[in-house]
Amino acid sequence: MDFYIKHYNQLKGWTIEGCVKQEADEYQEEYYELVLRKGKAVRLVQILCDEEGNGAGFLSIDKTQSFTSAVEAKQVIKNTFPKL
Repeated sequence: MDFYIKHYNQLKGWTIEGCVKQEADEYQEEYYELVLRKGKAVRLVQILCDEEGNGAGFLSIDKTQSFTSAVEAKQVIKNTFPKL
């Protein structure tokens, strides 16, 4: 199977709940994240240039940052991005 088809198929069944902005700092430029929900699980999906940050149009799916509820995800987002 094509790498990108397999990669993006990880999004099947997830619903986009919203979008948040990661502000720029001295180490990185700003970027955006989609807030996804599947049942009780909530996940953030970063919209990056590419899997290495070098080109246009790649969605990086972070499997390490899953939440058990939208409330938990919103609290983490609020604590991480207080200016949103």
